[in-house]
Amino acid sequence: MATIAYSDVLEWHPLPIDSQDVVTKVRLLIAGNRAGAEPVEQRTSIVNEGTFDIVPEPVVYEYEAPEHATYGAVKSFALPEGVNPFLEQTDDVIPEPEAVNISNPGSPSAVRDGDPDTYAEGTGAGQMILRYMLGDTSIAHLCAGFRLRYGLTGTYSTAIGRQVLMQHWHYTPPPDGQQRILAHRRYEMQLTNEIDEPTEMYAISTWDARGAVENRSEDLVKAAVIWAEANPTSAGGAWRVYEFYPLFLNEELLEGIAKAQIRLPAATPRRVVVNGILDPTDREHTITGWPGGDFTGAVARLTYEDGATVVDFEEPG
Repeated sequence: MATIAYSDVLEWHPLPIDSQDVVTKVRLLIAGNRAGAEPVEQRTSIVNEGTFDIVPEPVVYEYEAPEHATYGAVKSFALPEGVNPFLEQTDDVIPEPEAVNISNPGSPSAVRDGDPDTYAEGTGAGQMILRYMLGDTSIAHLCAGFRLRYGLTGTYSTAIGRQVLMQHWHYTPPPDGQQRILAHRRYEMQLTNEIDEPTEMYAISTWDARGAVENRSEDLVKAAVIWAEANPTSAGGAWRVYEFYPLFLNEELLEGIAKAQIRLPAATPRRVVVNGILDPTDREHTITGWPGGDFTGAVARLTYEDGATVVDFEEPG
């Protein structure tokens, strides 16, 4: 940073404030609709209204700067290419699944420990279940889908087995806590598969837009359930689950990306012509003795002209 005496200022004038690129609230679009595996069944049930096709609510992350109350400038952005917006399966925010008739050792458990060789296993003829009950709305709203990696052998029931259920709930706040909207999707696993060649299943599963605050007269809270099950009809089969976990938005990562898109208007942009040559690598200068008090400003653009330096502070003129 250079310190410049006001006596070296040859001339200056204010610049018009450019507000075209002002952004004070950022919406990052994670997914506009469902993606990945196609559900074999999907519907939305609304209490006292009936059953409907799901109207997908886009998966977005929003960041609002304090200045938004003044400027109200909202802009949507696509997620940068190659960015994984979800938490790793080992993250402490992701809870442990419930297990029924299937081993699931460790903490984190075998299905979310990040090791591709460990697995939970169920054998026998009983129904095997791994289930995430995301009843805490503080984390349920982060859930945008699931990832599953599994192997199947043996003979399996075609009626209720080999499926993943993804359910998003909107309900009234406690103590009432009554269900209002249920978005339900069902995905089928392959009938048989060699255990040494696990199958991947991945799905983005959106909430129903009817539950969004803009579309309801009542305040609703969220819960989610992800339920994977296999139901062999003989004791000779086995179901191994190598990975199974909800896809939770990585809010810390997304906040950093969103903050980088915030653009505030310049407060007092000005062009100052200074006697002499200033270092072009300095990005901030202080002019001492400026009328009304010393002035410090960020350099937006710098040019040279007849032995003088023309500095645009805050924004290029």
